[in-house]
Amino acid sequence: PREWLLRSKLYVSEGVTLILDGAEVAVLKIRSMPEGFAYIRSQHGNILINNTRITSRDEALNAPDTDIRDGRAFIVAYASGRMDVLNADIGYLGFPLAVAKRYQDFGGNYGLSWKIQNGTFGRYAMAGNVQNSIVHHNYFGLYTYGTSGMLIQNNEFSDNIEYGIDPHDDSNNLLIEDKTVYDNGNHGIIVSKRVSYSTIRRNRSINNRLHGIMLDKESNYNLVTGNTVFGNVNGIALADSHSNLIQNNSLMKNRFGIR
Repeated sequence: PREWLLRSKLYVSEGVTLILDGAEVAVLKIRSMPEGFAYIRSQHGNILINNTRITSRDEALNAPDTDIRDGRAFIVAYASGRMDVLNADIGYLGFPLAVAKRYQDFGGNYGLSWKIQNGTFGRYAMAGNVQNSIVHHNYFGLYTYGTSGMLIQNNEFSDNIEYGIDPHDDSNNLLIEDKTVYDNGNHGIIVSKRVSYSTIRRNRSINNRLHGIMLDKESNYNLVTGNTVFGNVNGIALADSHSNLIQNNSLMKNRFGIR
C-alpha cells in the first residue's frame, strides 16, 4: 500500500500540478536499469513532493541504481514553474552531463534539479522550497540554474557524488539555512556563476572532500554568516567573487579556514 513504481517517463506540462503526497505515495521508486531509465520532468508545470521517499530502482537487483555510467533516474523542474520538496527523502538519482549527451532529451539530469531554459532569463521564472528533507547519494544533491527566491531550509545533504548543494548560473535571492551538509564527494555548498543577493547562514558543512562553502565566478553581494565548517580542505573559499560579507562563522580543522 502507498508504494509505487514508475516505469515510464512522466511529463508535467503547463497548467498541470503533480502532487506526490505521503498520504497516497509513501514510496516512489523510479525504474533505472542498464537498458533504460524513467524520470519526472515538468516543463512550465508544477511539482509538489511532501512526506514521500523517492529513489531509483534497478528491478533486476531489487535495489537502488548505483551505476551512473549508463544514466539514472532523475527529477527536474524545467523552463518555468515551481517544485517544492517538503519532509521528503530523496536518493540515488542523477548522472553526469557527459553521459546525458548520449540522449536527445537532457538537461537538469543531475538528480534533483530546477533549471530555467537557456536564453529565457527575464522571461520565465523558476522557484521552489526545499525544507525538512534528506537528500543523499545523488550525483548532485540539489542543483539550480536561473532560479529566484528559493528557500532551502532545515535539510540534510550527504554522500552525494559531487556537490551537496549547487545553485548555479544566475540563481539569486536564495536563503540557504539550518542545514547539515556532510561527506559529499566534492564541495558541500557551492554557488557559482553570478549567484547573487543570497544568504547562507547557520549551516553545518562537515567532512566534504573539498570546500565546505564556496562562492565562485562572480557570485557577488552574498552574506555568509553563522555557519560551522569542519574537516574540509578549505572551510570557506571565494574565487572571482566580490562584495560578499563573511562573518561570525566557526571554522575548525580545515586545511585553510578562509581562502
